[in-house]
Amino acid sequence: MNANPRSAAPKTVGSNDRWVIGFGIALGLFLALAVLKFGSPVVLDNNIPPPTSLSEFLFELWPVRWAYFPFVLVALVGLSKATVVERVQKTQAPVWLLVAPLVWLGWQALASTHSVDATLTRMTMPHLTVCVACFALSFLVLGRDQMAKWFWIMLSLGLAVCLIKAARQHLFEFRMDYQRLVEGQQSGWTNFAPSTLIEMQQQNLLVLTNGAWAPNPVILTKLEKGRVYGTLVYPNALANLLLLLGPWLMVQACRAADRLRPSVRWLAGAMAVLLVLGNFYWTGSKAAWLLALGMGAAWLFTREMPSKLKWLYGGGIVAAGVAAFLFRFSSYLEKGATSATARFDYWKVAWRVAVDNPVFGSGPGTFQRPYALAKPAEAEMTRLVHNDFLQQASDAGWLALAAYLVWVGGLLWMLFPKVKHDPLKLALWFGFAGWCAHSFADFCLYVPPNAWIAFTIAGWLLGGESQIGSTGGSGRGTHKPSL
Repeated sequence: MNANPRSAAPKTVGSNDRWVIGFGIALGLFLALAVLKFGSPVVLDNNIPPPTSLSEFLFELWPVRWAYFPFVLVALVGLSKATVVERVQKTQAPVWLLVAPLVWLGWQALASTHSVDATLTRMTMPHLTVCVACFALSFLVLGRDQMAKWFWIMLSLGLAVCLIKAARQHLFEFRMDYQRLVEGQQSGWTNFAPSTLIEMQQQNLLVLTNGAWAPNPVILTKLEKGRVYGTLVYPNALANLLLLLGPWLMVQACRAADRLRPSVRWLAGAMAVLLVLGNFYWTGSKAAWLLALGMGAAWLFTREMPSKLKWLYGGGIVAAGVAAFLFRFSSYLEKGATSATARFDYWKVAWRVAVDNPVFGSGPGTFQRPYALAKPAEAEMTRLVHNDFLQQASDAGWLALAAYLVWVGGLLWMLFPKVKHDPLKLALWFGFAGWCAHSFADFCLYVPPNAWIAFTIAGWLLGGESQIGSTGGSGRGTHKPSL
């Protein structure tokens, strides 16, 4: 019998480990595909037509309902190796934290039987189920850090394509499209084929004005602003995805650059950081901007430095960021912050629906129905509350909100002590916290790739190795943060 535990440890990858690695690859590829193809809010799924040509298949969004069959295959692979009792005992995860998502999803299912719009609920419930399944599978199966390495590689590929697409939109595509529309109107559309003109009319790119076709002024304004969205549907969704994965990606890029030659180290790290920050800036998301400032200041307080320096640097970051915010969005503020004002209208109606229907709400994903009846005549229409927490109460009653708060709040509370000594995992925790905070001002939970990735991250952090456990000691003084 070998008394040395180090020599007794297996040196090769076993069949079970290979299976877990394969599951990580499959889950990473699925979520990368979700970023590239399933970036539409789930309640708009009926508005996303299936592709009818190879070009549409490759370059256009797919209906979210197409995602569920491949996910079932991925889930079956993971469930074949899931060990619930062993994982709970090994991670010492509190049972209440694991039960909360099941209560939340179960109550959503009960609320769906009282839905005011069965079609919207049928589109929403599978998506919410995948959220819980991603959390459960990553907690139960991904396990050790080295087993999840390939998962992160696959997911990073999808994110990289999305960010490159977003950069191209701002630098090239939007400007070219704007110029083509303006020149087309000036030339009487003679530079477009008749079939192209018909397609543009069908896509509402052109509108009939005074008996002649003209560029849709709303589209022109969007192109002129240049707010990027990458492979998702709208800019705030990309900003939310960057809040979620941006901190981890920048830390990972800086760490990877350390393994390169000095001549290319800074160039590689700077390019990755600029790709994240540049696209984040180009999304033009106001709420995400302010949240990023808060995240940056809060991150400083996790570093080992004198308290005076933390307050000095943190205050400097916030002051500089707020000044830049006021300059960047001065015209928006001068117009009265219309999008913020509209959100208050959404929230008032959602609160009223939750108070009037405290048990089951109006049904998962159905907020647009009571809002259409109760909104002020001058208010713009919306399909979602733009506050995921308030939407839980409006859609499925107060118990759904309570269960969701326990789940999300409990994860933030329990995970921080576990990951605070590991810069990469701490970056993921900050990303998840940013995703949750952004949910107070947007519908992050109802954008499939963002929500699925967020709960996959949370499940992996809860079920993976903590920095303290993996070092075999207390973790104090033995593992200094690199940032």
